[in-house]
Amino acid sequence: MKRPILIFLIILIGYTIQAQSFESPQLAFNKAANEYIFDQVDQAVKTLNVALKDYPSDKKLRDLLDKIMKDRKQQEQQQQQQNQEKQDQENKEKQNQQNQEQQQQQQKEEQQQQEQSSEQKEEQNDEKQQQSADENQEEKKEGDPSQQQQVEQSEENDENKDNNEMPQIQQNLEDLNISPEKARMILEAMKNNEVQYIQQMQRKPTKRPDSDKPDW
Repeated sequence: MKRPILIFLIILIGYTIQAQSFESPQLAFNKAANEYIFDQVDQAVKTLNVALKDYPSDKKLRDLLDKIMKDRKQQEQQQQQQNQEKQDQENKEKQNQQNQEQQQQQQKEEQQQQEQSSEQKEEQNDEKQQQSADENQEEKKEGDPSQQQQVEQSEENDENKDNNEMPQIQQNLEDLNISPEKARMILEAMKNNEVQYIQQMQRKPTKRPDSDKPDW
């Protein structure tokens, strides 16, 4: 019980002191100046307002109040300026970050476009190479017209040569009094004899030399 009563008395005494008038303007000035020095600005303003009610014409009290109010205003302006500078700095950093992100996005898109362009060029080159290979293969299938003409000319020359040689062969057979059928039979017989000779040579065993006898 004693402690709450003590607290109540202290508060009551404080209000009583605050409500009392200052004995002189100088005491009010000293009290407000000390409060201002120790950064109790609101309390100093309150002290000066109370003192000016009793001493409204005191120049020192009025000048100190004006100074405190002016300093407070400057501090508020400085604080606002600092806040504005801080906000501007944050906005600047945010804008720089956005610019960097946009630049990175732009670089990414350009890189993707370059890759797509490169892929398209590679596909076009592959198509050209495939088309060229197909054309070369088609040319090989069809043949070179000049070579084909040379082949046809060679075949035609061989045919003409055979046609030219046939009368000569027939003339030789007539001179020997041999008919073409008989000549054909003779050729077939010679061919058969040659085949038989080759077969006999392949079947004939190879005689090994006697190791006990000298080679001579």
